[in-house]
Amino acid sequence: MLASRLFIMIVIILSLLIGLSSVRKKPCLSGELCSLKNQKIQGWAQIQSCKTKPDFTSCYLSDVKVDYVGSQFDDEAKDFKAYKGKALVRINNQAFIDWQYADLVAFTGTIEEPENFADFNYKKFLEKRGVRVIIKKAQMEKLVSGENRLQNLEVGQQLKLFLARAKTYWEQKLFEIWPDKKIAGLVKALLLGDKTWINQDFYRKIQIAGVAHLVAVSGMHIGILILICWELLKIFRINRATKVILTHILLLVFVAMIGMPASALRAWLMSILIFTGKLSGRRIDLNRILLISCLLLLLINPYYLFYDLGFELSFLAVAGLINILPWLEKFYSQLLKKSNPISQKKESQPIRKTNLTILNKLWHWAGKLILASLAVQIAILPLLVKSFGLISVISLITNLLAAWAIFPIIIFTLLSLALVGFSKTLAEIPGFLVEILGSYLIFLINKAASFSWASLEINPKSWVYVLAGSLIVVIVIWPVRLRKFFNFQNNPGREV
Repeated sequence: MLASRLFIMIVIILSLLIGLSSVRKKPCLSGELCSLKNQKIQGWAQIQSCKTKPDFTSCYLSDVKVDYVGSQFDDEAKDFKAYKGKALVRINNQAFIDWQYADLVAFTGTIEEPENFADFNYKKFLEKRGVRVIIKKAQMEKLVSGENRLQNLEVGQQLKLFLARAKTYWEQKLFEIWPDKKIAGLVKALLLGDKTWINQDFYRKIQIAGVAHLVAVSGMHIGILILICWELLKIFRINRATKVILTHILLLVFVAMIGMPASALRAWLMSILIFTGKLSGRRIDLNRILLISCLLLLLINPYYLFYDLGFELSFLAVAGLINILPWLEKFYSQLLKKSNPISQKKESQPIRKTNLTILNKLWHWAGKLILASLAVQIAILPLLVKSFGLISVISLITNLLAAWAIFPIIIFTLLSLALVGFSKTLAEIPGFLVEILGSYLIFLINKAASFSWASLEINPKSWVYVLAGSLIVVIVIWPVRLRKFFNFQNNPGREV
């Protein structure tokens, strides 16, 4: 027992130390792109990724080679020098060409240091991706496409190129099946966690409705994909361990294709640890697995701890489900026994007995979903106040009405994408069902956000509210007996 408590303490301390390493300011060394600050340059680089927004397109560049010859491209310039680091380029959408990963581009522009916003550390946000400079007033021209450079790329780059092209291919198929950009944008967000096709006004409504977690690939999405992979692998006569390995390889390919967001990586890592524990016959402690996943991700990228909101929300949400939900369920079950009118009805009539069973199941399912949403909202409350200045009052209702639709949408979307290569007509059959469910979600979100009482706006700089939120979390978690946090017997939600 002492060894277990000591292990958890060590993991927590190591995670904090690794995360704190990202806070310090890094010096700009010679040979790095940041050493060219405020200088007008020209050169060539490799595209890492591009995202199109309503007003502009952002592209991340790597493998930058620079030559200082005026502000226009100079075909005679031969003396290129390689610089370390990545750069962010913003291009007007009118000048945007369909640039993809591994494309070689020539560029001109001025190197500038990113500026922080009033309530957002933009510098650290970019440093998380290895970017310390922005190229402004940029012009770009594609020299060679990634496919034509395939032989010059390393194996890892070739794999990344394949995944990037695969994502682009499936995005094009989404538009073929659902020409309506609202439906296609929602489906893309639900399946890939990519919100670039969702306009800011509608995303604000998603936040007000309290269902933003549905459009970010996290534990729920990974769980659905695990179930799909597991059922498909049943076709082959392979043992359980092989199915676990193949399932998580397929999941890793999917997570890599969508850009390896921290929330998806967390869910993938936790799934591996849980399945490994089950296969080895060991007792599984979810808090310990959550902390180990946190430590592993921080070893990959220390910036996650303080400068990745998805990482922070994901871990707090899971911590709430592990530690707060069991006690809410216990309280709910005791309350249900005393006051549930359905469970107290007499079962004298056989026909009504069946109806009562169904109603009891629906009542129980609805209660579980509301309690899970409440546990998550309590856990992430301080961070929501600090980051968005917004608390969704209506979230419990919208989650109850929206969550059930996610599973069929993902299932029917994958079925449509599988069929569209054979027949667009066949793909439109499950696609029609997705359109109905997607329209339902859009209507629900718009309706929920239209109520004046749907959310409370709070000044993010008001640390009084953040402190109050933190106190609420402590008060609710207190029944877990924080003084016995490292004991395994007393928390019904910590073992599986």
